Amino acid sequence: KHLLPENAQITISDPDHLNSRGEPVLPIDLGFEDAVLLTVPASQIPAILKDVVVSPKIKNQWDEIDGELREDWIDPLIIDACSVKMWPERVLDKIDPNFPEVLHCHPLFGPQSIQEGVAGQTVVVTKKRGEKAEQILDLWQQRGLKIVEMSALEHDKRMAKIQAVTFILGRLANIEGLAELVDDELATPSLLKAIAIAELDQVHSDALFETIVAFNPFVVAEIARLNQNMWRIKNSCVAGNVALASIGLLS
Repeated sequence: KHLLPENAQITISDPDHLNSRGEPVLPIDLGFEDAVLLTVPASQIPAILKDVVVSPKIKNQWDEIDGELREDWIDPLIIDACSVKMWPERVLDKIDPNFPEVLHCHPLFGPQSIQEGVAGQTVVVTKKRGEKAEQILDLWQQRGLKIVEMSALEHDKRMAKIQAVTFILGRLANIEGLAELVDDELATPSLLKAIAIAELDQVHSDALFETIVAFNPFVVAEIARLNQNMWRIKNSCVAGNVALASIGLLS
């Protein structure tokens, strides 16, 4: 509600909902919608965009109601709020590189952090096109949001370390069971900080983890760097391991 105009009417489409018939949303269904907000995992973006974006080849050439041409067709604003940006931008460009109403953005906050409002929060904008996109950005700035503009490439490169590495460390900490040690009598302040990272992995979905880690082209290099650093840590233990083995403490 904090990101929408007052009295905005919202239509929610979820094929997985219990009451859903599992049918895709067709472009013709969006003829009276001002904007379409995509809140799906990165893996589903190609299928969703093919559902909601009218390609140049068929635009203005159909009307499911009376079979006549739709010369008055107005494209909705496509708002892509995915946590990675190069992927959805490229997918949409493959369908229509000149789609008139587009806003590619990444809100750096979640629902829990904006219960009382969005003032002071940050939204990264990597591409904008059209009057509706400008209107939405003006509204967000009026609500106190900080708008940071950069290319999709710069966003993904920086977020590979800022967000993806954090998520990976959280997944590793969770796999190691650190969160289960929160009440251990030997728990140290350092452990409690590690537990906070492990708990991060517990509150987000696997789909979000996959989006952030698997659909950012710069994360591959970060994982390789993590592997190299693990080998350095392992090699730094060799002398100590030899000493332990010499007195029977390590086989």
